[in-house]
Amino acid sequence: MLLAEKFTINNIGCEILNQREIMSFINLINNPYYAHLEDTEFSRNIPIINN
Repeated sequence: MLLAEKFTINNIGCEILNQREIMSFINLINNPYYAHLEDTEFSRNIPIINN
């Protein structure tokens, strides 16, 4: 049984990538010319849902 089939049986989406798709995925993750800056500010508020 393929690993992808085990995921599918358990309702987890999975697909096998070809070589070109793998290279695109690696470039997407390891692109040294791109840096994602996250906002690290947060507030300590408790959300309240009003009826």
